[in-house]
Amino acid sequence: MLLNEISSSALSGLATERRMQRVSKERLPTTSKFHPYARILCVGHNILYRVVMNIVVHPVGHTVSETHLSGKSHLSWSIVVSHVKFHQFITIARSILNSPAIREILVGHYQMFTPYGAFVRALYAVMNHFTNLNSAFVVHDNCYVMNQNRCYFEGFIAELWNSMELILPSIAVETHVLLRQINGEIRQLHMLVCEFLAVPETKILEASYAYTSAIMSLEDIEVLLPRYMDQQCSICLESLLSIESTTAFVKEKDRNDPCKKPLPSAVIYMRERSHSVRSPCGHIFHENCIMSWFRQSATCPECRASVSLKRQ
Repeated sequence: MLLNEISSSALSGLATERRMQRVSKERLPTTSKFHPYARILCVGHNILYRVVMNIVVHPVGHTVSETHLSGKSHLSWSIVVSHVKFHQFITIARSILNSPAIREILVGHYQMFTPYGAFVRALYAVMNHFTNLNSAFVVHDNCYVMNQNRCYFEGFIAELWNSMELILPSIAVETHVLLRQINGEIRQLHMLVCEFLAVPETKILEASYAYTSAIMSLEDIEVLLPRYMDQQCSICLESLLSIESTTAFVKEKDRNDPCKKPLPSAVIYMRERSHSVRSPCGHIFHENCIMSWFRQSATCPECRASVSLKRQ
């Protein structure tokens, strides 16, 4: 009995981690439209950049009413970047990017398709692309050159945000699941970029809490059990049976009956829906379908009950 409980707990943990890994590889459903606006401040012979950053946040509602009423909000903040601050950031970032652990990611295939690998590679590309930014902090008599430098620096800030945004979904779910891929150097890079950009990370991730909490509430089901075999997903109205489950069922029950073997076209079509899940309210869905639904609303699409936990 105890062994069964341990096994069930382990399987549940693996299922949760599988879903969290998928979430971590997608853009958060709550953030979009980042716009930096840089302005030049001349202080003696020194140049400072005051950068105003704006982002649109689309909260995922805990309930149907919240989903319709929450709407979108705008976050705006500003940073002032001097040549000294910029130089310190670049120096530390390049030092971390040249560490053995990070070089392993950049040179090999390790973590290539994880959000952490994508973040590191994107940040490395930004550092290699914007190599002449020191000149952006030099005072010129030519206003055209000054404006070009301002646009160049503005582009650097935008690309820096784009690279950092790749890892935000992983940070959003980090408290739920032990993400084994992350290491100290990647965490340092993330914190360095957030500090440089003064990112209001708490507010951005708070807006996504309903989404990640709803994902955590799902539970895998075994679709070969008799009570599930004839059920359909309430979202796409397709059978819950995955291609793996269908094939196993044919082998067990009708091995010699060619009429009951799935067609090749059906095999290809059903392969995408290899997992089915149950929400806290007891309704059954394909994992892909319900996770896509949660990006709009953290509610059950069948009974509209909230499936996420509200923060206390």
